[in-house]
Amino acid sequence: MKVIQQPIKQIIETIGYQEIIKGKRYRPLRYTLSIQVDNGILIYNILLGSLVLLEPGEDHNEFMIKTWYYVIEEFDDIRLVKELRKKLKSLEGRNIPLTTYTIFSTTDCNANCPYCFELGRTKMHMSLDIAKKSALFILDHAQGHKVNFRWFGGEPLYNQAPIDCICSILKEHKVDFISRMATNGFLFDNNSLNKAKQLWNLTQVQITLDGTRELYNKTKQYNNNVDGFERVLENIVLLTENNIEVVIRLNVDNTTIDSQLKLLKDELFPRFAGNRYITIYTHLLNDTLITIDSSKREKLFCGKRELDKLIVDNGFSRHKFIPKTFKLYRCIADNKHSITILPSGKIGLCEHFTESYYISNLDNFEIIDKKAVKNLRRYKKDLKICLDCVFYPRCIRLVNCPDMRICCEELKNQNVDHLKTEALNEYKLWLEKTVQSRS
Repeated sequence: MKVIQQPIKQIIETIGYQEIIKGKRYRPLRYTLSIQVDNGILIYNILLGSLVLLEPGEDHNEFMIKTWYYVIEEFDDIRLVKELRKKLKSLEGRNIPLTTYTIFSTTDCNANCPYCFELGRTKMHMSLDIAKKSALFILDHAQGHKVNFRWFGGEPLYNQAPIDCICSILKEHKVDFISRMATNGFLFDNNSLNKAKQLWNLTQVQITLDGTRELYNKTKQYNNNVDGFERVLENIVLLTENNIEVVIRLNVDNTTIDSQLKLLKDELFPRFAGNRYITIYTHLLNDTLITIDSSKREKLFCGKRELDKLIVDNGFSRHKFIPKTFKLYRCIADNKHSITILPSGKIGLCEHFTESYYISNLDNFEIIDKKAVKNLRRYKKDLKICLDCVFYPRCIRLVNCPDMRICCEELKNQNVDHLKTEALNEYKLWLEKTVQSRS
């Protein structure tokens, strides 16, 4: 037996190694995945983040019990996950620094996408006064830690002055920070690119593409009615030439699969071949799974798998490896290190809620709406599908999360595919290191 990835130290320190109970019958922990490879079987323990290679003819039972690959037949797997997460959260203490900020420079946008989650909401720019208050708030609450920004909107580049203001104040106070941005990419120019590097410490942008030129321009409906498709692709090149990573998100539903396939083959792969600063991934639109039946879901996931395979085969996918820490939070909504700051100066916990569920404001953060906090961090009850789901330790479902409104066998199978990819990537890396050490 070969240990390819040791259990996460944080977990072993919390739950210890499992005691062997004589006379008991053991079974695999529900959160283990077996993968056949040339020289044996890989066993991936998703809960502990560990991976072993079992070679033929070995007696490995003692090790597998101690390290939680096997548990007694009557063991409560789900309870272990919940208790572990609760214990690890309790170790964080109370005086937790706020180090991650999703900041809306505006809720307005230069595009008019029909699926925008801010459709029909109030359009508002952040003023310089609110920007200064935001910067001072960050100085007070980051407690000297490195700060991570995510500039959001609307379209954050539609109102750049608050971004300039906040970053300038933090630089004056020598605060260590980096920033990312969710943007349509249209408004980048030489001036904003220079600020991105010199002032904003921008390391990554996410840009969504809805399909080929015709579909993209029809979907975005830019206010000035120009060919936004070409301009955005040119800006992607400019960003990467300035060493800024671009994550291209392909929005997918049954009406866009064919267009996205054509986009990849005819535009993105030829134009960006060999560009190591570009990553591409597919994303199911929030309401897609709710509005279609099981037969259409099957077709959708089949098309998505084809897209994903093309992206991997052409070298535009991030290599996924086994996480080195246990997942405590679903997202920024239930992460105690994170908040959102809205253009009005109101503070929230989730980017999806810009006109509700405020927890406080910049002028009076000492007063927290505990009911709103509790509501946003409320977990959904387990579904029947959860009981035998190998992905369960990594799946945190919040009641008010728009992305968590439905689960289905197709999503479950997709997550299993992701886990297999992690294990196989880890295994391949281990093989490469083993070969190198012998040469």
